Amino acid sequence: MLIDHRAQGHPEAPRRSTIRPWQKWLLSWNDRPHGRALVKRLAPFADHRAFPLLGGILALGATVTMSFPLAPVVSALVALKPSRWRAIVFWAVLGSASGATALTYTFEILSLPLLNARMPELMSSRHWLHLVDWVSRSGWWVLAGVAASPIAQTPALVLAAMLEMPVWHVFLAVAVGKSVKYSLIARATQVVVTRAVHVNDTDHNA
Repeated sequence: MLIDHRAQGHPEAPRRSTIRPWQKWLLSWNDRPHGRALVKRLAPFADHRAFPLLGGILALGATVTMSFPLAPVVSALVALKPSRWRAIVFWAVLGSASGATALTYTFEILSLPLLNARMPELMSSRHWLHLVDWVSRSGWWVLAGVAASPIAQTPALVLAAMLEMPVWHVFLAVAVGKSVKYSLIARATQVVVTRAVHVNDTDHNA
């Protein structure tokens, strides 16, 4: 049964409706099986002083190995420690940019013939042709845009290596793009978790 806070003398008590739809969506993501599993794995480290550094290590590994997306990891880290979201973003950006730079350098060493032999579908894809056109016209800003978007950045890194883009350009572009992306994700998670805890405490004490 719903409690009317106004009838109980609590006119300013927030209700569950104060959580907006997009906030409920973000909460529901972390409550999905894979989200709960990720939070459970990271939870033992949450009280460590170097907890944000874990985001950087995971970001570096995820980028170099191209094994898993990092956005859910950033969200899970912030959900465990909302007050440290800025430090988590900093280390995640640093890890992603460092990993992307190392990966680009590796692609440059491999050279085009080997890449074409290993990833022929990439070289003939429409996504690849669009990237070639965009980068030739806009340079590293395209890479920054890809890093900030949900688009896979590996093809853009391959192209940056083929065009012999300076590694510091790659680092800067990915850092700028990931700063925007991870800051939005982390800040949204921090707001949602803080609001949810506040509402839950208010309902519990009502």
